[in-house]
Amino acid sequence: MGVRSGFVVALEGQSGVGKSTVARLVCDRLQRLGRQTLLTRTPSTSKIGTLARGGTSDFRGLELTLLVAADRYHHERTVVRPAIAHGAIVVCDRYLASSLVLDPYDSVALDQVRAIYKGLPPAGLTVVLLGDPEVCAARATARGLYSRFHTPDSRANDRERAAYEAVVEDLRRSGCTAIAHEVGRAEAAAVADDLVELILEHEERGR
Repeated sequence: MGVRSGFVVALEGQSGVGKSTVARLVCDRLQRLGRQTLLTRTPSTSKIGTLARGGTSDFRGLELTLLVAADRYHHERTVVRPAIAHGAIVVCDRYLASSLVLDPYDSVALDQVRAIYKGLPPAGLTVVLLGDPEVCAARATARGLYSRFHTPDSRANDRERAAYEAVVEDLRRSGCTAIAHEVGRAEAAAVADDLVELILEHEERGR
């Protein structure tokens, strides 16, 4: 048998929806099923990504947009692309959709964000997790509001959720495979089980 084709699964969604926990659980489940996986995130742990992640109070607007984009391009070339070439399913906590939602909040025009990321290979599958805004806001607050994009306000979280829903449609119109997955108040383990099914279905369609 040949090497399976690798691809990127981008996990997205509003603050506090549980992306990082679900991403880890999804990778664990896929590995138990014999799949080669890579768990990663953007901004990454590179020098550029660390600067971007820790600099949301110092950098504003286009400055931060370009810094995050530089990290994504670097991460795709040096980490994601080699893993895909070896047949890995790359599970990435935040990818393009996050910038399409968050950068306009920072006064960067959506068309400009799209232009900046025109050269970034799209995720094979984007899954946007949609959770209860009150639960997500409370979880983000308990975890720690380490970015100015995070807020304890459930109304702001609700607006972020709506923006992600709109981005799913935007990605679909551009030809990308994007799914909105309703989390509600479900536990992370149950969400991960659902996502593994979606990922395996996507993999089968691509064979």
